[in-house]
Amino acid sequence: MLRKRRLIRRALLGVVAAAAATMLVASPAAAAIDDSFQIGTPDGCAVLNFVDSGYYPPTGSNNDDFFVIHDYCADGRGVTGFAQLNYGTQKTAHNGSGLNGAPVYWDPFGNVVGNDIISMYVCETVNNNCVEYSALAVQQSRDG
Repeated sequence: MLRKRRLIRRALLGVVAAAAATMLVASPAAAAIDDSFQIGTPDGCAVLNFVDSGYYPPTGSNNDDFFVIHDYCADGRGVTGFAQLNYGTQKTAHNGSGLNGAPVYWDPFGNVVGNDIISMYVCETVNNNCVEYSALAVQQSRDG
């Protein structure tokens, strides 16, 4: 009887291990890491999002690695986003649409790969001059 229980226990452990391995192999997308992050000015009026993967209205499809610039205040100020990839040339884009305008979608780098470093900050602007800054946000992409 004891021998029979051991055989059943081994068989069950084998079935559980095989099922777990099948789930891991069958769903590699579940292992993807979302590297998205955001930064904003202290008053919350200007926000810059880095989106690892998501819907990209300019093309009407999903896109990998882009930015979204938001202006959340009706204060007459614009919003400028600043971004660098691997400490290279700084890229900028502006959202002057105000609170009731659409966010600005921006893809300055194309595809970001694993271990790339994304640096970004955002500011509120008056006459194209920054008057209120966010902190600098720096993050290393884990899976691209």
